[in-house]
Amino acid sequence: MELYEVLKTRRSIRKFTQEKISDELLAKLVDVARYAPAAANVQPLKYAVVRGEMTKDIFPLTRWAKLLGERGTPQPGEEPTAYIFVMTDTKNSYNKEADASLAIENIVLAAWYEGIGSCILGSIDKPKIARLINMPQGYEINYAIALGYPAQESLAEEEQNGVAYYMDDEGVVHVPKRKLCDVMYFADEQ
Repeated sequence: MELYEVLKTRRSIRKFTQEKISDELLAKLVDVARYAPAAANVQPLKYAVVRGEMTKDIFPLTRWAKLLGERGTPQPGEEPTAYIFVMTDTKNSYNKEADASLAIENIVLAAWYEGIGSCILGSIDKPKIARLINMPQGYEINYAIALGYPAQESLAEEEQNGVAYYMDDEGVVHVPKRKLCDVMYFADEQ
């Protein structure tokens, strides 16, 4: 896949096959995250990778696409097969949201390039998850990234009647995107 195709086709995936992701590929995803820019280059992030049986303990502590209702939550046999938790050093960060966001974007784009679907989860039970993953002292969880091989299709398309995403009767998620001419202008032209 070429870069622009990866950038334009990566969408949130919320239903996964149960094929396992190799430890080598999970390490590769964290490796590209550590190359993301960080404010003042302090590199305040750590990553907890969860795979195997612990994913079953994590899943009930996550909440999924509110707009899609029950259909937006993975059903039994569709759950993520891995998670990456992005954590910030609370004493050594200039801009934790930007640092985490840039690292997460590297992870989800690299995952998509490798054929792995992802969903960034902010609505999670952070205190319970922190205990489960033995979060290091002095860190806090920013977000979780749910990962797995896709068992659903999600398409970006030109916005026609608003930007609310929806799932059709075949289970395909449609994600309207505003038109380029509606979001960009050349400031130096009158």
